[in-house]
Amino acid sequence: MTATAGSPAELRGDTVALPRSPARSIHRGLGDTIRLRLGDGASVDVRVVALFESRPGYDTMLLPVSLLAPHTTDGLPAQILVRAAEGTDPDRLVASLGAWAKEQPGPRAASRDALPKTHAEESKTQAWVNHPIIGMPTLYTALSLVDSLILATRNRRREFGLQRPSGATRGRIMRMSAVEATPTTLIGVILGTAAAAAAVVPFSLSSTDSWLPMGSIRIYAVVVGTAAAPTFAATLPPTWKGLRTNPVAVAQG
Repeated sequence: MTATAGSPAELRGDTVALPRSPARSIHRGLGDTIRLRLGDGASVDVRVVALFESRPGYDTMLLPVSLLAPHTTDGLPAQILVRAAEGTDPDRLVASLGAWAKEQPGPRAASRDALPKTHAEESKTQAWVNHPIIGMPTLYTALSLVDSLILATRNRRREFGLQRPSGATRGRIMRMSAVEATPTTLIGVILGTAAAAAAVVPFSLSSTDSWLPMGSIRIYAVVVGTAAAPTFAATLPPTWKGLRTNPVAVAQG
């Protein structure tokens, strides 16, 4: 963290360091006082002692551990970052802290490399949790779509039977069904894209200052392909099966 005004070293007692942009939006600067409501519901008036730049969309204020920790569930800091003095071997420092931690109930020592690894593992776990949450309604919607299209296609068997004696071949009827399924798919993709954009675009603008979300265009292509596949799969095979019956019998039935 690089301070743009004040100093984080002044974070003692009832003080706070604020990101520069949010501080400007609430019209607060160095030396001003703001009221915060902490995790346990307690209110506290704190003085701004530093301002710093933060990543857009991920603004985080800094509080002294002596102020914040008593209002958390455990009453203790979750992490303590240690900076090695100049000339100190980092591996020796970690080994020394590890030996000390073994004699204490709870804490453990780890090197700087452990932080991104732990973050990656937590992100992976959160992703696996999100997959079933998103997958269940998606699967239900796909099953409903397939069921509706299959029933609609089967109910057109008499229509197909009347077209056959008038000169329509199986190939022409199949192409007709494919042409009819195409605008249905396009309408679904457009409406789905608009619904997703209503949530994704504002988040992207707030976090990256771009209306285009981060990630490869291939992700969108996979989503579109996954949406298009059930539509054609629920339309063309039932049409082909309906064309295998006697057209005269179907038309009379």
